[in-house]
Amino acid sequence: SGPTRLSGTMAGRPVGGIGFHERTLPFTRDFELVLVLRSSLRHLPPGAFPPDGPTPAAAADLVWEIDGFLSHRDRAGARRYLATRIRPVVDRLPDRHRVHLRQIVEDLDARLA
Repeated sequence: SGPTRLSGTMAGRPVGGIGFHERTLPFTRDFELVLVLRSSLRHLPPGAFPPDGPTPAAAADLVWEIDGFLSHRDRAGARRYLATRIRPVVDRLPDRHRVHLRQIVEDLDARLA
């Protein structure tokens, strides 16, 4: 925990800054992981997806559907949706994006289990 220098890309543009990393409340609840995955997909650069794949915004909207399952307390349905609709999208991404996003998907699946 403590001050953190951040750098990366958002919408294909380099970004950087200084933040504070606090580990007292990590994003590990199911609905928080949905938000993390959705935001991560939404901010991928436009060329991150194959030409026949979704846009970053459309991929993020697919993830948002999981919230509907959670609001109906249907964790099994959320896991099925994650496996059949989200994983195939993430699996088609280039390695530089896929590795990180796959970890978020795995964390969400484990939390839903």
